[in-house]
Amino acid sequence: MDILDYNAITLPEFAAGLASSSPVPGGGGAAAYSGCLGVSLIAMVANLTLGKKKYADVEQEVQQILARADELRTTLFEGVPKDSAAFLHVSVAYKMPESTPEEQAAKSAELSLRSKAAADLPMELARCCHEGLQLAVRMAEIGSLLAVSDVVCGAGLLLAALKGLLMMVSVNLPLVDNEQYVQAMQQEYSRLLVTGTELEARVNAAVDARAAQVL
Repeated sequence: MDILDYNAITLPEFAAGLASSSPVPGGGGAAAYSGCLGVSLIAMVANLTLGKKKYADVEQEVQQILARADELRTTLFEGVPKDSAAFLHVSVAYKMPESTPEEQAAKSAELSLRSKAAADLPMELARCCHEGLQLAVRMAEIGSLLAVSDVVCGAGLLLAALKGLLMMVSVNLPLVDNEQYVQAMQQEYSRLLVTGTELEARVNAAVDARAAQVL
């Protein structure tokens, strides 16, 4: 199972890779890319807001939002191949011999190490999606009305990505031999899921409120 060059493949090729029998790219990579698309839409609305006289009073804030959105977009895109690599490392650990107690202990330790890494990555990316949702709320409030509906779309993608990435965290935790770490991750999982859902709802409410003012 080779890791695809995601800087070179086309969108149809990526979709075909997801649909194939290969486990990579998989759910984690798809979620990371969804998050990348979501925050890209936030950046687009920021770009469409900048330079408009009507929004001159929020120009500096929108510039800051755009800069951070671009950073998040890069991190999420780079997370696609990283997710594939993390999965492959876990797969290698699963194939380790376990005929003797020593081999079993070594395999268990390696699985714990690799599973922790495979949980750390999607949690990092989930945090990016959560921050992207925070940016989306503000762009829903101050972004150009001509494009603010795209913030809603972006927020929806970010929430879907957040949920998918958190699931990737969850499936890797059972093999991690560190109870304190597992509990901390579970607590963050719950916090990000609840507050992320709330942020997406705030985006919808902000856009609805602004649309009502226009009508």
